[in-house]
Amino acid sequence: MVTGVVKGILASAKIALKHNSMVLLLEAPAQHFVYNINAKGVKNSSTEFSGVYDPLHRRRFHRTYIPGPCCQPTNNTESGNFRNIVLLKELHAQDPNWKDYIGWLPFYDFSQMSYNNHVDTNGDCTHFQYQPYFYDPLYLAIEMEVSRLDHLRQILEQKQ
Repeated sequence: MVTGVVKGILASAKIALKHNSMVLLLEAPAQHFVYNINAKGVKNSSTEFSGVYDPLHRRRFHRTYIPGPCCQPTNNTESGNFRNIVLLKELHAQDPNWKDYIGWLPFYDFSQMSYNNHVDTNGDCTHFQYQPYFYDPLYLAIEMEVSRLDHLRQILEQKQ
């Protein structure tokens, strides 16, 4: 599935570039589900939480299966961050120069720290925050990527 998604992203970004616009990709945030199963369906030790929600086995790996709070910090391996790793790998495979016209907004590592911030006691496991300034690092990343891509565009225009 990622091959088609990346083809669409690259094509859209090239069209946006021709129309003096840009595409920014927001990195998938860390998911803090306490399921001890990785992206390949392999069970980890009870102390390694992948953040991978497995809807096919939700009864077997429901969060009450592991005692304790509903969310824990996820491991920072491919298992916990597989979404971004797979997308980046495919972007590089299809166009090694994709960063020349697409912005990447880091969010996974930043969102790792919010595993225990809940609006309610047992839900909201994607941790949409209602606190002022929580997204400041993201807003700064947007500003930096827009400036970087604008600078690259100006260099390209000067060469033409």
